[in-house]
Amino acid sequence: MRTRWIWAVLAGTLVACSTLLGTTAEPSTTTSGGGVEALKDALQADGFTVQEGQVVLIDVLALCCQGQIPTCLGFNPIGPYKVVRLPNAPMQTVPNSFPWVFHLGANEAVVLIGRTPPPVTYFSYDSYVMTRHSDRENVRKVIFGNLGDAISNLTIGTDGLDQGKYDQDAIIVFTADQGIDARIRGVAASVGYPTGMVNTGVIPTAIARLGLEDRSDEFAIVHRVALPEEGQEAALSEYLNTPQLALRVTLDDPAVSDPFPLPSLAVRGTGDTEMDLAPALRDLREAILDRFTGLQATELVTEAAPGQEYECLQKEINGYGPTRDSLYMRTDSTFTLPDSPDDFLIVYGVNHEAAGKATYASLTVYEDSLMGAVAGDHSRRYVGSAAGYLPEHPQADLLYAWKIARDCQGDPHCLEVTMEGCPKIDLNQLPDLLLVWRLYQEAATGLGPIPGEILYDQAILFSSSTSTPVLGPVTMDWQTYINQAAGFAIRVPPTWRAEGLPSEAEGTVRGMALRGPEGGVEVRWGIIPSHECTGEVVVVQTGKCELSACYTQLADGTEVWAGMCKPLTDTVAICGRAYTNDARQDSHDVVLRVLSMWSLPEGTP
Repeated sequence: MRTRWIWAVLAGTLVACSTLLGTTAEPSTTTSGGGVEALKDALQADGFTVQEGQVVLIDVLALCCQGQIPTCLGFNPIGPYKVVRLPNAPMQTVPNSFPWVFHLGANEAVVLIGRTPPPVTYFSYDSYVMTRHSDRENVRKVIFGNLGDAISNLTIGTDGLDQGKYDQDAIIVFTADQGIDARIRGVAASVGYPTGMVNTGVIPTAIARLGLEDRSDEFAIVHRVALPEEGQEAALSEYLNTPQLALRVTLDDPAVSDPFPLPSLAVRGTGDTEMDLAPALRDLREAILDRFTGLQATELVTEAAPGQEYECLQKEINGYGPTRDSLYMRTDSTFTLPDSPDDFLIVYGVNHEAAGKATYASLTVYEDSLMGAVAGDHSRRYVGSAAGYLPEHPQADLLYAWKIARDCQGDPHCLEVTMEGCPKIDLNQLPDLLLVWRLYQEAATGLGPIPGEILYDQAILFSSSTSTPVLGPVTMDWQTYINQAAGFAIRVPPTWRAEGLPSEAEGTVRGMALRGPEGGVEVRWGIIPSHECTGEVVVVQTGKCELSACYTQLADGTEVWAGMCKPLTDTVAICGRAYTNDARQDSHDVVLRVLSMWSLPEGTP
């Protein structure tokens, strides 16, 4: 059975007449207090400049598939996302890398005003460093790392008193300054908002680089919502498609500064583990292998995904938007999945929800190079699935076994992998796939469990006895570099590094190089003269389009692709040159894969 949620939204600004991001609808607000207009007037009277933004639904996969962003960012298809869109700060001149990111001054706050979701399994609001200028490499990189604990359905303050956390009025203030937070809280109280409904999300200056300059961080605020309770499907759909109000609040006196200290993190873990289920898990593994003795079985290895907690900020790697409310696990290699009844996976393990280590858990199949979700499922559907392998086992209800296939052929305990309408992900071309598990909100802590207290989920890849399973390295760890000056982005292996190239033609041509063990890619932009090709003209696939290249193979077997140019105006172009460092096929493949993840600008840089 196919389970894949793609939530549509109203017209956005990235693509005309699109259903990808943003809305022109009037945002919902609260019914508490003296009203939003009274709050805005009072903030302005207290010395703040107030600008309106919105909290809107985003379809990241569609944006990625259409080439509007260089990566699909690993979003979870089980839980739709809303993001905060803000106008630029007063006096901001630097551009933003994505429509949902923003720079934030030390004298600013982002204030969200609206109702919480209807009854759902999980919701949260989380702040992130989306991109950061790397001092080591002198280039901007996608980090997508969280800044602390989320404000969730278990921790948010609302005006609901004893009515719970759902469908209630709430205000959330994201700021780095405790003086600004106190003033906003005071103003909200003065116009009638109950103090208990005002929440603070701290942007800690110890790890966040505030400012409106080229080298300051770009931030994002992400609102997750997952799994409506029974009968709440229509209410959730209305909530998702109705924007909430966001205010950008700027204190007119920037000299005033009283930053928050770094907040302590809530403590994960309870000391209770799932290890007593290890014998039952071994029994389930043996039963699965016995069921498919006529097929070749390849067991994949599971590991904790990198970039959790503050690791991505420290290593300057892409964390893909982790939240401390979840634990993230993944396979340590990729695989391919042909459309054949003899090619499938059986994913099995402890049903962490049934075992009490998660409120719910999800499983996602990703196309690895873009981290685009092609299928997803969750623990609410796992009930009873292990009994088909262990019908008499006393602990079968605490386990699960789930098939993943291109065609489930009516199997109720199966996730069907399909992808339609995305030219970047063609399953018939057998792209590398990756499994990611998420374990949300252990009941005792409200946070994701720790790896040492769970039994890792497992996966077995089955294939015909005459075929050879194709496993590969995970490119989820590849880094995304953004060049705002030229308007392009590119993804490269973690072993590659970026550096600037000397300017040419009296400063009219600038450049950037990305180099690694396999080879490199050089990108230049400006007034670039044309050159005659003395090699073979070939077509190279980039992130958004095909480009002609002048291909040459040298005597030592190394290769060069030159003259890959896209005109931006009558006189200005952006051009690439790629090369391998040796004659190995692996180097050839890596360099071409890097080029396939080079997203070129639409207009003049």
